[in-house]
Amino acid sequence: QRNIPVYVRADQVLLRTEWRDEVPAATVVHFRRAKISTSEFFSPTYHLGASSAVIRDATQRDEAGRLAGPIAADLQARHTTFNVRGVPITYWPATRSRVLYTDLPLRRLQVGDQGRFGYGIETDWRLFELLGLREPDGYEAELSLDAYEKSLAVGLDTLYARDDYAGYILGYGVYDREGRDDFGQERENVPAPEHRGRWLWRHRQFLPDDWQLQAELSYLSDENFVESYYRDEFYAGKPQDTLLYAKKQRDQWAFTALVQARINDFLTTTEAYPDVGAWALGYPAGPVTTFGETHVGVLRLRACEEADAPAPSEGAVFRADGRAEAHLPLRWGPLHVAPLTFGRVTYWSDSLDQVDLTRALGGGGVRATMSVWRVYDGARSRLLDVYRLRHIVTPEVVALGVASNVRADELYLFSPDIEELLDPFTGVSVGVRQRWQTYRGAADYRRSVDLARLNVAAVFFDDTKDPALPADGRMFYSRGEYSLTRNALNGDFVFNLSDATALLGDMNYDLNDHEIGLADLGVAVQRDPRYRWYLGTRYIDDLESWVWTAGLNYRLSSK
Repeated sequence: QRNIPVYVRADQVLLRTEWRDEVPAATVVHFRRAKISTSEFFSPTYHLGASSAVIRDATQRDEAGRLAGPIAADLQARHTTFNVRGVPITYWPATRSRVLYTDLPLRRLQVGDQGRFGYGIETDWRLFELLGLREPDGYEAELSLDAYEKSLAVGLDTLYARDDYAGYILGYGVYDREGRDDFGQERENVPAPEHRGRWLWRHRQFLPDDWQLQAELSYLSDENFVESYYRDEFYAGKPQDTLLYAKKQRDQWAFTALVQARINDFLTTTEAYPDVGAWALGYPAGPVTTFGETHVGVLRLRACEEADAPAPSEGAVFRADGRAEAHLPLRWGPLHVAPLTFGRVTYWSDSLDQVDLTRALGGGGVRATMSVWRVYDGARSRLLDVYRLRHIVTPEVVALGVASNVRADELYLFSPDIEELLDPFTGVSVGVRQRWQTYRGAADYRRSVDLARLNVAAVFFDDTKDPALPADGRMFYSRGEYSLTRNALNGDFVFNLSDATALLGDMNYDLNDHEIGLADLGVAVQRDPRYRWYLGTRYIDDLESWVWTAGLNYRLSSK
C-alpha cells in the first residue's frame, strides 16, 4: 500500500527462469548470506538475515504470460535471524511465506499487565510460516502462545474460505494455577478448574440447487471459561451451540431443518430432533402483501442449574406452529395508510401444567405516515459547511392489538420468537422523524448529504406489568406480537458537523417509573480511512451504571 522498497544484499546472487511449454513461467532468484531490509544503507539498523534464501515469482499469469492476478512472490529461507545493529535477536531454522503478506511469522506481541491474569506476554504467530510451510490458498492459521504470572495458554485459530465452503476453527487450552475466577464484587473467588479450554468449529457448505449446510460444534471445559477469557464473545457473540442446519432458499421462500444437541451440561439449550421450518415472504395477492411461516419439530428444553434458569421440559415435546400476516398499503392523498392483520396457531404436546396446549394468537393494526418538507434556498454557513437546506418531517402513528388464549408463563421457553413475550396487549405509538439535508463540497461538485437527523416517539400500552422487560418500550409494526410493552418516550439524533465528525446520542425515558432508563451521548471522528476514534458517555438505570467510553482504531497496514 505504501510502496516501501525492500532491499536484499547477498554475497552471491543467482537468477534463473523456469519454463513451461516453452513459455517463461516464473523467475527464481537464489541468495547466499542474504540481508533483507527496507533501508538503502549497506548496514541497516534492522534486517532479516538468512544463510540462504530463494524468492520465486508466484504471480498468476495466463497462457500468453499476461497478469491474471495480484503480484506475489514465495520466499523460502534457511537459518533466519532478526538482527538489530548487526546483532541477532531471534533465530528460526526455516521460513517459508508469501512475501505479499508478511516477512515475519510473528503477528502480534504484547507485554504488560493483563488484568487479573497478572503480568505476562501474549504472542500470535502465523502457523504455516512458523513451520516453514506454504499457506494453502484460502486458509489462514494463527498460533497463540501466552504466558502469565498465574497461567499458561496455547491456542490455534484457523479461518478457511473456498468457493463452495467456509469455516472457522478455534482451540484454546489453559493451565490455570490460580484456580479461581473474579467477575466483580458480587462474584469473587468463583472456583475454576486447573486445566481449562475450549474447542469451537463452525462450517458452512454451499451445495447445488440453492442448498447450504451449516455445522457447529462447541465444547467448553466449564461454564465460566468464555466469560473469563473471551469477554467480548460472552456479551455479544453467538451462543455456544452444537448443531446441524440445512437451508434451501430461492427468491422469496426458504426451507430449513435443524438438529441440535447439548454437550455442555452447564448451558441451557433447546435440543431439536429435528425442527423444520418453511417461509414465504412478501408474496403479492392482488393489492395485499402476504407473509407466512411454519415450524414443526420435536424439542426438549435442557436447563442449567442456575436459579433463574427456565423450567426444563420433562422429555421431548412435539410442537407445530403456523403464522400468517397480510398488509394492505393504501394512499389517501399525501397520507400513506397500511392496515395489517396477523394470526398464529401453535400446538404443544406438553406444557408446565403437564397438559397439551393449543394457542390461538391474532391481532391487527394500522400504520399511518406522511412526509412534508420545506427548502431554504438562502441558508448558508461556512462554519457548518451548509449550502441550502431542506427540512423533511415525517410523522407516524402505529396502533396494534394482540389477543391470545395462552400466556407465555404457561409454556416451556423453547424459542424466544415463539414462546416468549407473546402475551395479549393493545398499544399505540406516536412519533416524528426529522431530517435536515444540505449541499457540501466544492462549488462545481456539490453533493447532497444529511446534516442532521432527529427521531422522537412515544409508546403507550395497556398492559405493562412485566418488570423484566427492558425500559425502552418499542412497538413493531411487522410482527407486532414481539413489541416490548413498556410505556416510554424514545429519541435519537445525529448531527454531522462535517463528513468526518458526527455528534450522536439517544435517550429513553421510562414512563412507568418516571425516570431516564438509558442515555447515550458521544462524538465519532474518522479523518482518515486508516483511523477513527470515539468519545462518549452512557447511562443505564437498570444496571445503575454511568460510564465513559473512549476508543481509537488505527490500521497499520493491510497485513
